[in-house]
Amino acid sequence: MDKGLSFKEEEAKEQLTLGGAQNVHAVWILPKDTAKYVSPLDNTLWHSLKERVRARKPKVRQELRE
Repeated sequence: MDKGLSFKEEEAKEQLTLGGAQNVHAVWILPKDTAKYVSPLDNTLWHSLKERVRARKPKVRQELRE
């Protein structure tokens, strides 16, 4: 998560759970403005995550959370 200085890990976990996320084991809080300097297209972490999502072939947004 970006803007890490504005909230803490436990607060983020709580809000994710309230939003419907299940099995939240950890929250990574990145330094402020990290997204400006890291291109998700070049980052192997994002690439592997996108590949796993594509492999599941979700049809609707609800299936992304399962």
